[in-house]
Amino acid sequence: MLIIRSSAWAAWICFTVILCAEKWNAFTGTWMVNPVKIAADDVQPESGFAYETKLNRAVALDRMSLNRIYLSEDTQAIARFSPRQISVSEVGRGIFTILNGLNLVFSASDNSDPRTNGRNYFLHYPVVLPQSVGRCVEIIWIFIGIFCLITYQGLAGTPAILKSGVVRCINLAGRHPIIFLALPSVYFCLNFTPLWNGQDAITQLIVPAGEANILHFAPLYCFAGRIPFWFGNCFDALVAGKNFPPFDLWGAQRPSLTGVWLLILGQHVGLIGSLTFLVKSVVQGTFSRGLVTLFLVTCSGLYAEAHSGGTDSLSQVMILLLCGFGLRIITDEGLAAWIGYSVALLLASVTRQIDILFSGWLVASLFIFTTIELYRRRGRLFLVATSFLVACAIPLFVAGTMRTVQSVLIKFTSQEYRSTLGRTLSDRVGKFLAELPAAERDRLASQLQQREKNHWAKRAIALQERVGTYYIGMGQALADEMRASGMSAAKMAAAEDEAVLESGLAYLSSLHPQLRKMIWNDFKKGFYRAGNFAISRDAFKSIRLGALHRDERPEVWQPLNSIPNLDLPTATALEDRAAQNGYFRLQRWFVNGWIYCLAGVSSLFAWFLGKWRTAIASLCLLLTGVSIHLVSCCLVYYTDRYTIPAFISGVAAFLMAFGATTDGWERIGLTIEKPSTNGVRSN
Repeated sequence: MLIIRSSAWAAWICFTVILCAEKWNAFTGTWMVNPVKIAADDVQPESGFAYETKLNRAVALDRMSLNRIYLSEDTQAIARFSPRQISVSEVGRGIFTILNGLNLVFSASDNSDPRTNGRNYFLHYPVVLPQSVGRCVEIIWIFIGIFCLITYQGLAGTPAILKSGVVRCINLAGRHPIIFLALPSVYFCLNFTPLWNGQDAITQLIVPAGEANILHFAPLYCFAGRIPFWFGNCFDALVAGKNFPPFDLWGAQRPSLTGVWLLILGQHVGLIGSLTFLVKSVVQGTFSRGLVTLFLVTCSGLYAEAHSGGTDSLSQVMILLLCGFGLRIITDEGLAAWIGYSVALLLASVTRQIDILFSGWLVASLFIFTTIELYRRRGRLFLVATSFLVACAIPLFVAGTMRTVQSVLIKFTSQEYRSTLGRTLSDRVGKFLAELPAAERDRLASQLQQREKNHWAKRAIALQERVGTYYIGMGQALADEMRASGMSAAKMAAAEDEAVLESGLAYLSSLHPQLRKMIWNDFKKGFYRAGNFAISRDAFKSIRLGALHRDERPEVWQPLNSIPNLDLPTATALEDRAAQNGYFRLQRWFVNGWIYCLAGVSSLFAWFLGKWRTAIASLCLLLTGVSIHLVSCCLVYYTDRYTIPAFISGVAAFLMAFGATTDGWERIGLTIEKPSTNGVRSN
């Protein structure tokens, strides 16, 4: 029997090594198969730009990372594998796919005919086990493992040892959450080059200082995000033996790939730190903290945004810190929590202006606490009421500080401070007007012009209906009319934005049935469609849209030529692979609506367990997330990326309620260690 047990353990270890080596190679592509030559005589036209040929051996796509498969055209490597055949046909330019593991459908890099262009094509992919062999090895590995456990502990003791192993792993995540929360960042950095949030990120990080990245986009990220670019350029200059470039955050930027990577790495570090802080703020027990950590590890949408250039990456970090510090205030953590909350709210507001609305959840929570204490007539009334007043004063101070910062910065560009919200409203109104018949648009524009007293607002209303949105041409047409009227350049910019804002508000206040329907439909999308998977995909969709814009206006994107995935075929293939990525699909069906339902039920459960303060805070955070999403739907057209605040609100509210209901888990043997003392306190 001893020989059988020893042989079983040896076999299990061998199979484990084989499977681990295969998974590592499938992920990294350290060992590649001999290149598969594509014979021109065997290639047949398919449709569009696509051509098809049959491979001489099957490719086990399910057992390898799709990012490690590439096609070479002569000496040029083309890493543009896509799971969608339609992308090969419609876009081409080197995109390829493999059907049923045997049929290669590919296109030439210039969409020429690969049968006659005289180039040699080779397929490259990692060494993995054949599909059937791999499945057999995995099944044998599982059965040998079960046999080893039974012979080691007996049939009765096997479930106990399995439970103990699972609990130990979860407790390990609870003891060291930062290590586990860093794993998705490592995955992104090893698999994807930096992403880019389209034209918005160009305005924020590349163009010279102006009203667009001081007033329209809040300035913190727009200029702090340029610091890594300078360090990257300095590093490249040091390697090349050249002089360091001047430190200039105000002018146009030309970042190297090193600088962009430094920005992305900094964003990942910020996300990991804020998630770790949130975990330690909402959960006390080691086991429950481990569960929360593992849940956050599956939130790929947050990591996808951290891997993208754009203001949302810093905004989500600040929102997570706000949630953590806010809960510490509610659980009486003291002055340090108030200072941290104030700083986080200030930084969030000068990163993304709508984030100041997140202050509402703490204000609402403390107002309810004050009302309850007033009814109960307890000795804590003065303390809670004072906290409520301070919570009301902080956003007012932050709003004043934000305006002061923007006013000071805009003066350096010789412009006046004004609101540029009208530009955003113009996009929302443009989507609305595009769905109206021409006669209905004319009638509505005439009615709104009759109500307006400002001449330029009337012109903006008419131009919005006739020309289009601010960025499509209405802004330029309005500026031309102002210039023709003799208005000075100093006054024209402010008058233009004022007129555009009044125009947008006029259309919005009309409460047209079609507008209300559009806003309601977008609001619903934020809960039945948007979620972690949609946010993950949107990060890759943004880079494809940016690539489309780059094809139209290459001079705008020229400073970002160092980023390799900003050409259309690479961006298209990248988006297609993201849609099939197993990690992104872990929460495919767990949309925001389910998160909010789960958070609401958990909050009610926490209330019944006596954790009423945390339950109220969780419910108020849910309502704040809903409110911010509604405001966003009113002001701007819908994209999945704009639901990130609502997503974070739902996740943070659920974690708060979950942490409040699991404080006693260590008493029933689910933890190995005593709970830490730096988390949430009892109510």
